[in-house]
Amino acid sequence: MVRRLPQLVSTLCRRLLLRTVHSAPSWWEATAGVVGEVLIWGGSYEILLDGIEEFAHRFKKGYGGSGEKVTIVITDKAAHEEMVVERMLGYKQKSESARAVEDWVKAKL
Repeated sequence: MVRRLPQLVSTLCRRLLLRTVHSAPSWWEATAGVVGEVLIWGGSYEILLDGIEEFAHRFKKGYGGSGEKVTIVITDKAAHEEMVVERMLGYKQKSESARAVEDWVKAKL
């Protein structure tokens, strides 16, 4: 069982991701009553970029008719969780990804 745990976790994650990506826009309508604004970020070198873009399209369409409150940012030449990894590695300069996320958050405060 312990040996199969990584495979089980991987399978569960894949299934959850596919359900999220393929959910009808109407599935996300109630989100607008809970969350005021949403940022969906991805990098152009993201291995999951197709899924992120599909999710973003469906989410924005279904977001209670308030699609203008959904910001979608795809940063050129950026990889998965780039802004997190650069902080962990101690990079002094912020990437375009980090600046995009920080600017969005600052604009909301």
